[in-house]
Amino acid sequence: MISLQGSWTTLHIARLELAINRFWQQISSQRIPARCYIHTSDVDALDISGTLILYQSIEFLKARDCEVDVETIEGDRLNFVSELMQDVQDADVKPERPPNTLEQSTAFLAGIGHSVVDSLTFLGRSTLAMAAVIPSPKRLRFASLVHHIEHTGLRAMPVVALMAFLISIVLAYQGTAQLSRFGAEIFTIDLVAISILREMGVLLTAIMVAGRSGSAFAAEIGVMKLNQEIAAMQTLGINPMSALAVPRITALLITLPMLTLLAVLVGFTGAAVVCILSLDIPFSLFMERLQAATTLTHFMVGMAKAPVFAFLIAVIGVRQGLLVEHSAAEVGSNTTQAVVQAIFAVIAADAVFSIMTTELGI
Repeated sequence: MISLQGSWTTLHIARLELAINRFWQQISSQRIPARCYIHTSDVDALDISGTLILYQSIEFLKARDCEVDVETIEGDRLNFVSELMQDVQDADVKPERPPNTLEQSTAFLAGIGHSVVDSLTFLGRSTLAMAAVIPSPKRLRFASLVHHIEHTGLRAMPVVALMAFLISIVLAYQGTAQLSRFGAEIFTIDLVAISILREMGVLLTAIMVAGRSGSAFAAEIGVMKLNQEIAAMQTLGINPMSALAVPRITALLITLPMLTLLAVLVGFTGAAVVCILSLDIPFSLFMERLQAATTLTHFMVGMAKAPVFAFLIAVIGVRQGLLVEHSAAEVGSNTTQAVVQAIFAVIAADAVFSIMTTELGI
């Protein structure tokens, strides 16, 4: 008979294992009887950890052809541990084979395909939601629209103006450095004017808005998704696309062209500062060359891009916010993805515009 004593709990695991190992070493040289009885009534406390050690000891005896009879244990813990260990032994655990290069490439391309399809689907839903407002403007939430115009437009004016001023100074200095080799410094005005009107003004403004407003849209809607506010809207019969997407898209469609115009005007101011102070060009001559270089075509090419960029930025920001599902960590990652995808979409759209205008001779 084997009599167990003391506390067989997690707090005494180290002492129990040491005592049991010493006991097995003592009896390993002796002949183990054909039948053993384990007496447990003197055990003060027994938990699952202690029961697991007892189970391992019983298996040790059974492996040496000893029939074991155990006193009844409260809660039938021994049977539970026995079934648990049997399930672990019976489980057919196959090591995962690392995917090969072909599988990884296929999975990557499939992921891109699903993302493109989902993006196009959401783009269509956003377009339909915007189109539904046109015949009935009363469906547009004007309080929300004004709020987002303030946040995406008025509060963005200082940073957009500063960015345009500095970029125009950089363009003017770089243009002067290159054109001075040919004695054509005066054409720095044409270079800066056309660059700002057609490309730099709207593109850099859109990138700034993507990082500022696109990320804000994703973070705001993501937090609303986590707080079950969007689910509450749906319960009340409110369409989240009409309540969340339409005001944000409309606000950005209004503010981005205005910010682009601001960037153009401030950009011309920065170019004037450089030309007047660095090149000693009189202000009257600067305005004359600026008027000759800035045609309506250049202005319209740049301004036509603004609504397209605004729509892409707003749709991507709203979509990434609605994709948040489980945790606050997703808010951060989806906000980052919103910025990256919006900037990529803006640059890709600008490339398409450049190809189109070049082919059309505009």
